[in-house]
Amino acid sequence: NRDDPEAVELTSSDIKCLDPGVYLSSPVINYYIQYIKRDKFQREAARNNFHMFNTYFYSKLQEALSGKGEFVKLRRWWKGVNIFQRGYIILPIHGT
Repeated sequence: NRDDPEAVELTSSDIKCLDPGVYLSSPVINYYIQYIKRDKFQREAARNNFHMFNTYFYSKLQEALSGKGEFVKLRRWWKGVNIFQRGYIILPIHGT
């Protein structure tokens, strides 16, 4: 659903990254993150104990730490969620 802000769109080149010996693309990793969030965190207790960012957050965090970005803009990545009340914060790092 394109109206879903957490929807992940995969292209044919993203699917090709699933071939042996090929690195995974960010969209494929983010698709799996959404699968985990929707399928594995069905129980409210599990859902409220974790917060999972997508692979794009880390690069935004690096920009903010280097002075090229703003820390204030990072807050929208966890809008509506008190990440300090979560038991676990999952921050996937995907680089080339």
